[in-house]
Amino acid sequence: MPSLKWMVQQGRPRVFGIYKRVTSIGRAGANDIPIESEALEAHHAQLVFDGRDFAVTPVDPGATFQVNGKKKKKSKIFHNDKLTLGDVELVFSLYDEGSSRDPDVGGRVSQTSEIEGMMKLSDFNRRLLEIRAVPDQIEALLDAVIDVIHANKGFVILLRDGDPEIAAARNVDRETIPDAVTQLSDSILRRCIDSRQPLIVSDAVNDTMFNSSESVLDLQLSSVMVAPLITQGQLLGLIYVGNDNVVNLFEQSSLEVLTVFAGQASLILQNAILLNQLTTDRDRIAEELESQKFGGIIGSCPSLQEVFRRVEKVAAADINVLITGETGTGKELFARELHRRSNRAEGPFIVVNCGAIPENLMESELFGHVRGAFTGAVSTRQGSFQAADGGTL
Repeated sequence: MPSLKWMVQQGRPRVFGIYKRVTSIGRAGANDIPIESEALEAHHAQLVFDGRDFAVTPVDPGATFQVNGKKKKKSKIFHNDKLTLGDVELVFSLYDEGSSRDPDVGGRVSQTSEIEGMMKLSDFNRRLLEIRAVPDQIEALLDAVIDVIHANKGFVILLRDGDPEIAAARNVDRETIPDAVTQLSDSILRRCIDSRQPLIVSDAVNDTMFNSSESVLDLQLSSVMVAPLITQGQLLGLIYVGNDNVVNLFEQSSLEVLTVFAGQASLILQNAILLNQLTTDRDRIAEELESQKFGGIIGSCPSLQEVFRRVEKVAAADINVLITGETGTGKELFARELHRRSNRAEGPFIVVNCGAIPENLMESELFGHVRGAFTGAVSTRQGSFQAADGGTL
C-alpha cells in the first residue's frame, strides 16, 4: 500500500496509508492526513492518484511545498521522494515496508493468495449447507466474495422482466448498503447484460471504454468486476463487486475467483426457482383437487359433478331423501356428505344395513325395546330412530 511517512523530530516516524484516489493533507482534523503544525495551512495539499501516477497539488492559496528540496506548484511524486510541507517532512513510498519486489517471492505470495481463496471458497460451501433461506445464502455469498477478493462492496442483481433489481448489497463490514442503487454503474451493468460474459474494469477512470461514462465519473470508481448468473441458458442476473481503493485494483485472477462464486450464486438461484415452481405446482394441484373433491368423494366427470350439485341443493332442505344406485356405487358416501352439509351436521349419523337384519329383529332394531319385552331382552335398548334424533338416519 502506498504511504506517507512523517519524519517527526522525536520518536518513531508516523506512517499514513494512502487508500483513496484523493488524499487531503493539512492541519485541520477533517483531513485524511491531519498533521499538527502551525507551518501548515488548515487544508494544505492533496495527493491525487490518476490511475497511473501520484501527484501533489496545493489546496489553500497560501500553501507551498517542495519535492526533493525543490519548490513546486504541482508535481508528480515517486517512490522514496521527499515531500516538504512547511516544516513537515514526509517520505512517499509506493510499497509497504518490508515487502519484497523479488519476482519469485511475488509468485509465491500470489500462489499463497490463490490457495487461501480456494480454502475460503471451500469453507463457504460448507457453511452454505447450514443456511436455508435464499436471501441469507446470497448475503453469505457476497460476504465471502468481498473477503476473498478484497473488495469494498458487492451486489447481487436479479433481472425482473429484463430490468435489473438489487437483491442484496453488502459492504466490507458485512452490513447492508443503504441506497445501493446509487452505488452501481449503469453502463458497466448494461455491458455485462448484453455480452453475458464476465467483465473486469481494473482501472475505471483510465479505461477507454468507460472513462467517459457519467456513472463512472460520478461514482469515482476505481475498479469493478461483474459476472453473469446463468442457469440453463437463462440470464438470471449479475454479481457486481467494486473497489474504491486505488492500490487494490482488481486483476484477472480476481475475475476468475468471482466467476466461481457466480456459479455458486447461479445454483442458489436455480434451486430457489425450482423450489418456487414446486410450491406453485403443489398449490395449483391442491386447488384442482379441491375443486374436484366433494367431501370424501373425488370426481371430475360431468355426470358426477351434476350429482354434487344436487346433493348441495338437497342438503339445505329438511326432507327425507332416497338415494338409489347399484351396489358399490357410493350411496353411503353421498348419504354422509348430505348429512355433513345439512343443518343436522352436528347431530349423529346412524347407518342401518336393513338387508343384514333378520325380519323378526327389524322392529327392535329400528324402534328399540325395554328389558323383558321378549325372551332374550336382558336390557333396554335404544332404537336407531331414537339414536339418530337431531341427526340423520
